[in-house]
Amino acid sequence: MPLRDAVAATLFIVLSVNRNQGRFDSGILDHPDTQAIYNRVSRAHIETTVQRLSATPAQIRADYERAPRVTRGRERYAYNPLIRTPLVDFGDGLVVAPQPAFIPGTVTPNGLYFVGLRAWGATFTEQMGCRVQEYVGRQLRSVPGLDVRSRPRSGANPRTWALTGDDVRRRLRQFR
Repeated sequence: MPLRDAVAATLFIVLSVNRNQGRFDSGILDHPDTQAIYNRVSRAHIETTVQRLSATPAQIRADYERAPRVTRGRERYAYNPLIRTPLVDFGDGLVVAPQPAFIPGTVTPNGLYFVGLRAWGATFTEQMGCRVQEYVGRQLRSVPGLDVRSRPRSGANPRTWALTGDDVRRRLRQFR
């Protein structure tokens, strides 16, 4: 599904859930007032997005159990499966969003990273890493007074950046 359609479908789900006290009612897709939405995003894309963002309570528990544990006192940083699948499907058409605010995050770069990881595995993360490194280099080159040189390497990180200039240390200290 194109990103534009994924964002539109996700926005529709957010609006629907917020309007229905945290519940996604698939009957809304048949409502006459909803038909105009299909000019922007197809019903199939909305249904696919609902499925992608949904998990049963048992799946959510299993997802949580697979996550690394945090040390005592840091529980607030623990993995929350609702970030990945913010809709809970209890069956018989009952789909709820315990934290509706988590839904938009599924189409941000952070949320989409995990979609790519599940779909393409290490190939995706390696390619993403290369693109991020290239982006960082381009951004560093835009800083006046910095001499940014590319140093190719072999392996998973094909490029590093060397910074030179009279005031590199002073400039880097401001980011600490």
